[in-house]
Amino acid sequence: MSMPMRIAHIDLSRCRSEFETLAPDLIRKWGGGSGLASWLFYQEVAPNIDPLGPENPVWIMGGPLTGTVAPCSGRIEVVTKSALTGILGLSNTGGHFGARLKLAGLDGLVLRGASDKPVYLWVRPGQIEFKDASHLWGKDTWETAETIGKELNDHHCKRIKVMAIGPAGENLVRFACVVNERYHTAARGGAGAVLGSKKVKAIVVDAKEAPLQISEAFQKTARRVAQKIKKSVACQNYSRFGSIGVSDLCTEMGDLPGRNFQTGALEGWKENRGTDRIRSFISKPEGSCYHCAMPCFNSVEVKEGEYVGLKISSGTFVQVVLEFGAKCGIESLPAIWRCKDLCHRLGMDYGSASGAISFAMELFQRGLLDTRHTKGQKLRWGDEQATLGLLAQIAYRQGLGNILAEGTSRASAFLGPATAPYVMTIKGMEMIGQDVRAGRRGWSLGSLTSPRGGDNVRTTHMQGDTLRPMSLLKPENRSQWEAYSQNFVSNVDMFPEIKEAIYGNPPLVDPLTYQGKAFLTKWFEDLFSGVNALGLCTFPADKCALGPSDYAELFSAFIGEEISPRGFMEIGERIFNIQKLYLIREGMSRSDDIWPPRFFNEKLPDGPAEGSVVSKETIEKVLDEYYEARGWDRKTSGPTAVTLRRLGIENLL
Repeated sequence: MSMPMRIAHIDLSRCRSEFETLAPDLIRKWGGGSGLASWLFYQEVAPNIDPLGPENPVWIMGGPLTGTVAPCSGRIEVVTKSALTGILGLSNTGGHFGARLKLAGLDGLVLRGASDKPVYLWVRPGQIEFKDASHLWGKDTWETAETIGKELNDHHCKRIKVMAIGPAGENLVRFACVVNERYHTAARGGAGAVLGSKKVKAIVVDAKEAPLQISEAFQKTARRVAQKIKKSVACQNYSRFGSIGVSDLCTEMGDLPGRNFQTGALEGWKENRGTDRIRSFISKPEGSCYHCAMPCFNSVEVKEGEYVGLKISSGTFVQVVLEFGAKCGIESLPAIWRCKDLCHRLGMDYGSASGAISFAMELFQRGLLDTRHTKGQKLRWGDEQATLGLLAQIAYRQGLGNILAEGTSRASAFLGPATAPYVMTIKGMEMIGQDVRAGRRGWSLGSLTSPRGGDNVRTTHMQGDTLRPMSLLKPENRSQWEAYSQNFVSNVDMFPEIKEAIYGNPPLVDPLTYQGKAFLTKWFEDLFSGVNALGLCTFPADKCALGPSDYAELFSAFIGEEISPRGFMEIGERIFNIQKLYLIREGMSRSDDIWPPRFFNEKLPDGPAEGSVVSKETIEKVLDEYYEARGWDRKTSGPTAVTLRRLGIENLL
C-alpha cells in the first residue's frame, strides 16, 4: 500500500491518546470512511447503548485517498450512534479538515468516554493535546474557530483547520451538527450532540501543507480521472450553478415539500425562489474542498433590504431553499439564507431544524398548538422572524424550542397522539427534499432504504433517472426520448446486466416509473458506499461522470494491488450490508422502510401532480424486488446467510 492508514484512539475520560497502524487487508476489504468505521463500530459497540452516554464512541474517519492528489479527495466521515434516531449516525463533510488530518499523519480519530470539563483537541504530527475550552463554551462555531486561531497564532485559520460544535451541540439538541471551515458540516443525525455530551467543543488539526509520497502510477491515474470530471458537462454545470436548476424542476413536476409536505405547489415560487431568482444573487466562485475538480461553492450576496451584507459561500445549493422556502413557506431568499447562516453558526442540521419548525407550524395551523405554547408568537407559514426566533430557541432549548430540540418524533410523543399524523420522518429522521407523491421514483425510493433514514443523500441522490426536459415524455417527443435514453445509457459506467435491469432493452430513462428502480437503488447505494470509503466526494459519481471502472483504477493504483470494477462494487455492497446489520441489531425491521402515512392517504391538492398519491401495494412490491436484488430476507429485510458468506462476513451469522 502506498501509505499505511493510522488512527488515534482518544480516551477523553483519562485525557490519553494512542496511535494504531491499520492492517492493509482491513483497508482492502472495507476502505476507510464510513466503511471501515461502520465495521469497527459494529464490532465494538454493544446494542441499545445511550447515544448521549460515554460508551458511545465517535469515529472521525477519512479514506485511504483523502488528502491525496485524487480529485475531490477532501471528504471525511463522522460515524456514531445517532442522538436523533438511535440507529447509525452517518454524516460526511468536506473542506480541508480531512486532508489536513492526513498531513498530521492520521487518517482518523476515535473519541471514547467523556471529559468532565469542556476541552478541545489540538492534533499535530505525532501528538494530541487536550486544551481547556471553558472559555469557548457558549460561543458559536465561527467564534470558536476565530478564538482558537488567535490562541494558536493563526488568525485566519490558514495553517489550522477547526471542527467545532455550537450552542446546539452544547445543549444536546438531538440534530446538532459539527461544522468545519464555516460552511462545511457533518450535518445529519446529531453528531454535534454526541460531542457535546462528551464536552468536546472542537478538534483542531495543525499541520503544514506538504506533498505526500505516492506512486507515479497513482498520480497518472488521478490526472486522468480529474480530466474526465473537468470534461463532464454535468459536473461543470454543477460547479458553476450548483443545484439551483432543481428549483424550477420542482415547479414543473409539482413535488415541492410545501408547508410540511401538504402541497407540491406554492404560489409565486418561480418568481421568488426559482432558478433565475437565485442566479441573480450569485456573486463569484468562493472556496473549494481539497483538490476539487468541480468546485461547487459559489457565493451569494444580499446587496439591499433587511439582510443587506449577508454572504453565503455555499449559496447555490438548492436544498436550503426547499427546506425553509417550501417546508416553512418563506418567500424571501435572503431570509432563507439567513436561516442557513444561523444554523451553521449555532451548529444545527437545517434539514431537521426546518422539519421541526414546519411540524410546529402545521400544528399551529390545525389548532394543536396555540399562543400559550409559543409565548404569544403566532406560527404562520412564511413568517421569517418566527422561524429565525424558533431556530434560536431550539439551539438554546428555550420555550417551545426545548421540545422541538428533541426532534419531531419525540416532540410528537410529548405533545400527544393527535400530532402524530404531521410527523414527517423516516426511521426517526426528518425528511428532506421533494414530495414522493410527485417526485422521481428512483430518487425517492432511496430515502426508504437509507441506513440513516430521512433522505437519499447516501443512496439515490443521483442523475440516473433524471430526464431534462421532462417534456421528452410527451407522446409526440418519443423519438427524442429514445435517442436521449440510448445516448445516456451507452455512456454511463455500469455493468451491462445492470443497465438492462434498470433501463430495459432498448433503454428508456423514465423517472416516473418504479420499473427497474429497485436495481437502480442498489447500484447507487453500493457505488456511493465505495466512493465514500475511499474518502472521495460522491458528486462526480452522482452526475454519472465516474463509475466503478474509475474508482477501481484509483484504488488499485494507490494500494498496488489489482481491484476490478466488480470487486470495487463488492466493497460498497459489503459496507451497505454491515450498516443494515447494525440497524437490525438495534431493532429496525422491514416496517421501518416506509414513508409517513400522509403520502399514502392524502392526495396532492393542487399543482401539476394534483391528485397524486403513493400506492402502498406498489411500494411493498418494489421493496420485495429490492430485498431480492440485495439478497435480503423479504420478511425481516435483513441480509441472508448466503449473502453474508458471499461478502466474506459470514462470521456475523
